[in-house]
Amino acid sequence: MSVILPLKTMADSIEEKIKKARGDARILYTELGKCQRRVRDGDLMSVCKQVSRLQPSDVNLRVYNTLSTHRDKIASIQWSDDSKSLVSACQDGYMFVWDAVTGYKTQAIALENNWVLTCAYAPSGRFVASAGLDNACTVYAVGNDTMESDSELGHAMYGITSRVQSVFKGHTAYISGCQFLADSKIVTSSGDMTCATWDVERGQRTCEYVDHLGDVLCVAAFRSSFESQFVTGSCDGTVRVWDPRVAAAAQTFAVGSDVTCVEVFPDGNAVVSGSDDGVVRLFDRRADSEIASYSLQSQSQVSAPVAARYRRRPVSTGSDNHSSNDTLDSPGVTSVAFSRSGRVLYSCYAEYGGVVWDTLGGQVIGVMTGGHSDRITGVAASRDGVALATSSWDHTVKIWSA
Repeated sequence: MSVILPLKTMADSIEEKIKKARGDARILYTELGKCQRRVRDGDLMSVCKQVSRLQPSDVNLRVYNTLSTHRDKIASIQWSDDSKSLVSACQDGYMFVWDAVTGYKTQAIALENNWVLTCAYAPSGRFVASAGLDNACTVYAVGNDTMESDSELGHAMYGITSRVQSVFKGHTAYISGCQFLADSKIVTSSGDMTCATWDVERGQRTCEYVDHLGDVLCVAAFRSSFESQFVTGSCDGTVRVWDPRVAAAAQTFAVGSDVTCVEVFPDGNAVVSGSDDGVVRLFDRRADSEIASYSLQSQSQVSAPVAARYRRRPVSTGSDNHSSNDTLDSPGVTSVAFSRSGRVLYSCYAEYGGVVWDTLGGQVIGVMTGGHSDRITGVAASRDGVALATSSWDHTVKIWSA
């Protein structure tokens, strides 16, 4: 005689099984990580011992321009592929396209939703996108060549446009990140534990990726020969590399903490992650392993400007010298970016602003001083390597250059 269980009991049973499966998966990833560390015979720092270290004098970043028209916290920024423009998305309900040299706005886009979390710039510069707490990703056409009527063209001449190209709905939770893989394809990451690719022309979802076991907090796109591949970071403590030709993740790297930001090394052979534990980790795709980590807590000797900003003094010594009991706090990493060559790594922290690392040496070689007055939400390097941009809760975007 069969017993029919109430729907609520069945649902609870399924939830318990899912919870157990997630726990088992986390344990498995932890064990795999331990095995990889046991067989690893070196890391980036040990291999590069003979390479000359960068010095603080090699980093001369100064604020070149301040873009200050936004009226609320800026959530996200991204450069155009030609490095002449960048887009910023703000919780004041606007997304601006800026001329990076003059600091003037070239487009002002009224957003469908004020609670924006991310923005993206298409490779051709013809489209920008935004997404956030409305669970939707909206693609806007920008530039005079996208205007279909005289009235639209007239508004565009004054920098005002909000022509919607596509709206992608399908996620059941907030969208944390979006990136164009091509002008016709965009990828989104979401708090519903999935990622999805969308066809910009047709306005349809083309594929869904479901391997993550927690909120997917960030996504970054590969370029050049790795076109259409992307990398994601999640609350499940993993970084995953995806190839659209395969339904499952092509590679998985265990972090052990919520992954808040990811970026791709310029040549596409490595990815970097920033996490809530304050550690930036570099993973080599060919070695299928972590090859370097960058933590403020590991910096026993840092330059005076960095020490003054990042150290915590439990006991006052009455002198300018730091005692042996000085410690470095471990704030979460909010954003990471590489220089054009990849030799320099930029990272931003929840409370402490921006830090510049020597990728090969693993040392702090600079700090972004004299910049923002509030939390930095994003850092992005132009593709030509000339400039760096940072966004902040202080309502500004700053352009940095040597």
